[in-house]
Amino acid sequence: FGDRIMYSEPNKFDTFPKYNFIDVSKGDAEDYVKLEFFGDRLLAFKQHTLHVINIRNSSPAGWYLEQVVKHVGVAYPYSVIRTPLGIAWANQTGCHFFDGKQVSDLTQGKIREAGSTVGDSPSWDSFVTGAGYTVKPVAMYFPKKKQLIILRNPDDGSTNSNQCYIYDFKTGSWVYDTSLFTDNQEITNPIVDWNNNLVYAYGVDASNAKFKQISDSSSSSVTQSFITRDIDFGHPAYVKKVYKIYITYKNSSSNALADDMYVAVDGSTTFANSSISSPHSLYDVALTGTFAASQSDWNVAVFSFGKPLLCQSIALKFLGGSVSGVSINDISFEYRIMRKRVS
Repeated sequence: FGDRIMYSEPNKFDTFPKYNFIDVSKGDAEDYVKLEFFGDRLLAFKQHTLHVINIRNSSPAGWYLEQVVKHVGVAYPYSVIRTPLGIAWANQTGCHFFDGKQVSDLTQGKIREAGSTVGDSPSWDSFVTGAGYTVKPVAMYFPKKKQLIILRNPDDGSTNSNQCYIYDFKTGSWVYDTSLFTDNQEITNPIVDWNNNLVYAYGVDASNAKFKQISDSSSSSVTQSFITRDIDFGHPAYVKKVYKIYITYKNSSSNALADDMYVAVDGSTTFANSSISSPHSLYDVALTGTFAASQSDWNVAVFSFGKPLLCQSIALKFLGGSVSGVSINDISFEYRIMRKRVS
């Protein structure tokens, strides 16, 4: 009975009479992979479908199938994790979240669904899809930081199995990381220890394993970069003239950082700050600007183009270790919409 949910009598744990079952879907050629709950909702995951079952009523006779969500199922139980905020899970279509009321996609509009790498970050489809088209992401929750970690593959069944995306519930943002885990290393599903740190075991050889903790103080020397979304100013069908970019920032470094911002236009994944070309322009432009040194209070840096940059959309990238110490509060653009509709 792969598509049947059994339940026990109250206070009779691990006892499942054959007549205590929920059948909400039959004949869909899918089995239940994982059960989770949040509030008074039971989430029943199949390979391609999620069933949200309302179990608010104290009597099983009052339980009912509240919602069927297609294309958000999982192939493996470890792709689902319960957090204090709701249930999170990852599959080929994105990283999804149930907050007790509705299912949302945490990656929508923030991580490219498929196609080329954006800067250093892979598209979601290429990230979760391993060798032989297997999709085995591991979902982890780090209570101290209120962060969700999605590891690409736990059994080293794909190239670069150590890749992970990290979602911060406080800011609603994603970070791509390759330093937290080790490639060519098989790991277990995680647990949360007494100090609210994540712990997992990894195989050393066939006879023993070691444990590793992802703690609040975990750190390593890594190159970081920050990439914005592709910004179309709410008018994707029109060409814009972009004149200047204003950035409110702090800089704890004693070094001024000049020309450390790069741009890509019209959905391109190639970033540059000189010889920037656009299909809407007859000329190339350069971007210049400086983050002043030792700025403990908020300051505004102005980045400008030699000539106006013509584009439909624009994305910004702050590159690597050279921007260490810079904190960004907001980004503004000086631009004008040209009444030239793109065909």
